[in-house]
Amino acid sequence: MIERRYFQPKAERKYLNRNGSTYFCLAKGKKDCSAMFINVTSGFTLLAYGCHKNDDGTMEWDYSTEHGYHDIKSFLEGYGFDGDMI
Repeated sequence: MIERRYFQPKAERKYLNRNGSTYFCLAKGKKDCSAMFINVTSGFTLLAYGCHKNDDGTMEWDYSTEHGYHDIKSFLEGYGFDGDMI
């Protein structure tokens, strides 16, 4: 069984989800252990709640609310990041 511990993701960092997808953290959420992420492959954004790290180094969350698909470069630039950083 995978052990997990809750944590607060940090903006400007990439995280590997247990499902194999990589997510870039755009911003810390308003609640503890929550954050806004964008999938670096698809451009899908979401607000994740109950973020936790697993003992294998991956991360997951308890639930999320969807925010849709976006052009990754434009979306990052809209958040003040270099659009080519991913």
